[in-house]
Amino acid sequence: MIILTFDLDLFNSSASIGRKVYSITTLHGSTQVRELDVSILPTEMEASDQLETRQLKDDAVIPKIMIERDLGNEDDDGSVIDVMCLYTPQVVCAKVKDANCNASDPRNTQVMDRLCNLIILETNVAFERSGAFTSVNLVYSGLISPDYTEEDNDLMCRPVHNFKDSTEEVYANVRRLRDAYGADLVSLLVSDGSWCGCGDIYNGSETKAYSVINYECASGYYSFAHEIGHNLVR
Repeated sequence: MIILTFDLDLFNSSASIGRKVYSITTLHGSTQVRELDVSILPTEMEASDQLETRQLKDDAVIPKIMIERDLGNEDDDGSVIDVMCLYTPQVVCAKVKDANCNASDPRNTQVMDRLCNLIILETNVAFERSGAFTSVNLVYSGLISPDYTEEDNDLMCRPVHNFKDSTEEVYANVRRLRDAYGADLVSLLVSDGSWCGCGDIYNGSETKAYSVINYECASGYYSFAHEIGHNLVR
C-alpha cells in the first residue's frame, strides 16, 4: 500500500510492501527514500503508565476504562474527530536533515505540515479498513514553539501531563490553540525515540486528549493512529 500527499514543490509518501516500510520525501528539489527498520522501532506506552513510572507529582487517578464521550456539542455525533498536529523544532531538523537547520523556516515547516496531512490520510485509511465508523480531520498543524526543547529521553511522555494544566506559556498556548480551532485531540510529533508514542485515556475529560509520537513511527508504522486509538478507547 502506498499513501501520498504532494504539491508542486513538496512530496510526502509512505509505502508498505510486505513487512517493509518506506518514507519518501521531496525537500528543496531533492527526493529522499528511506527504509524504516521496523524491527528496531520501540513500542508504544500509555501515558498513564509512564507518568506513574516516572513518579511525577500528580495525585490525579487516570481511569483505565473509557466512559461515554461528551463532545459538548449536540450537533457533533463523533463521526469526525478534529485533530491538531504539532511538532518540535528538534523533529523539524531531524526530518529535513540539515546541520544548519532553521526550524522556523517556512520551507522546513511546510515539510512537517505535509507530514501531518499524510498522517491524517493514513489514519483515515486505517480506520476505514478496520471498519471504524469515524474519521479524523486536521484543523491545525504547526510548530509548538520555536524555542521549545524536548525533554530528556526518559521523560518523552511528560508533555502529555504538561498539556493538562502546566502554567508554562508553551503549554498554555497549546490549550488556547485547541480552543481556537475547536480540536478534539492534540498530538505532538517529537524526535525522541524512547517510545513510538504514548496517549492518554480521554474519558470525556478535555484535559486528557493528548498524545506524543515519535515522528518516524507516526507515518507508515501507524503509531499516530495507534495513539489516537488510546484517546478514543471507551
